[in-house]
Amino acid sequence: MKHKLLVLSLALASNLSAQSAADHFAKGEAALKAGNILAAKASYQAALKIDPSHGNAKFRLLSMKNLSANAQLKARKAQLKQIILPQVLFEDLTLEESLEALGVMIERASGEAVIPNFVINDPSDSISKNKVNINLRNIPASVALQYVTQQAKAREVWQAHVISIRPIGS
Repeated sequence: MKHKLLVLSLALASNLSAQSAADHFAKGEAALKAGNILAAKASYQAALKIDPSHGNAKFRLLSMKNLSANAQLKARKAQLKQIILPQVLFEDLTLEESLEALGVMIERASGEAVIPNFVINDPSDSISKNKVNINLRNIPASVALQYVTQQAKAREVWQAHVISIRPIGS
């Protein structure tokens, strides 16, 4: 009888650990989908700590090492989409001033976790001084950036470590 209880207890403990590992794996999947690679990695590692044989968590961790540049860009875009800016009010600011202010807003709203690194790539100086006038509330940072670039007649080019702002058509 004692032997059966011990086996049953071990089976229940094993099942609880597997469920917990599965929970961590699910959190990792959600974080990865949202573009939060660090949170995904931490969740997969937590799943493996509980269940070292969790094959899906092992696979995800190994594949994260080989994330393509495209996946990294997608993750950066997802980060900006998740950051909600309470108010964006730009009155007669240049593109340069608007991007500087937007960068500060993004850093603050993300708790300094996201630094957008905007770079204006405008050799002919055709967009840097274009004026931006927007008044937006509770808006994703990515959408605010789109409004800024549209008004300045510019476009975004997402790169590994910067968001390059260029004239339309360049």
